[in-house]
Amino acid sequence: MGEGYSSKTLDHLGLLSRVCREFDIAGQIDKLIPPQSQEQHVTTGQAVVAMLLNGLGFVNQRLYLVSKFFEDKPLDRLLTPGIAASHLNDDRLGRALDALYAHGVSTLFASIASQTMQQLGKQPKDAHLDSTTFLVHGSYNSDKGAETVLHLTHGHSKDHRPDLPQVALQLIRDHYSGIPLHMEALNELQQ
Repeated sequence: MGEGYSSKTLDHLGLLSRVCREFDIAGQIDKLIPPQSQEQHVTTGQAVVAMLLNGLGFVNQRLYLVSKFFEDKPLDRLLTPGIAASHLNDDRLGRALDALYAHGVSTLFASIASQTMQQLGKQPKDAHLDSTTFLVHGSYNSDKGAETVLHLTHGHSKDHRPDLPQVALQLIRDHYSGIPLHMEALNELQQ
């Protein structure tokens, strides 16, 4: 009797996985943020790639559902052999997000963008700066004087809703290729 065959769905995730592998996104992150323990099955870089894949395939789901998303996916092809869906649990992904925050996400983003441009052989000469605001709903501690990096504020809103709390995102991209070079979250946009 021959070996049994099985199939798993890749959808569009194979393309994103290949791009992440081509530019060694996980490896770049792991060089800057080394593993926190020898027992972890998933590095911070691998967790980020998993969250990217998840974000393009299972939008607006909570971290605890990420492992469920990957149950029918060929993780040995999308990420790395040896990683099981159960390894991509909310605890590991949350610790990866904490490590990214501790390192500084804007610094990390700029480093990855710089490496990507070098790999592509591009030297940006012109750049385009754009910004946008995101409305935030709910109760946050910015008003209570707690130590926070980003304070949600009321102010100039591109959605014309100055009555709601908001946060701003600023992005600088290469003018010709459109590749993002720098990204930073801001408290508010200046008029």
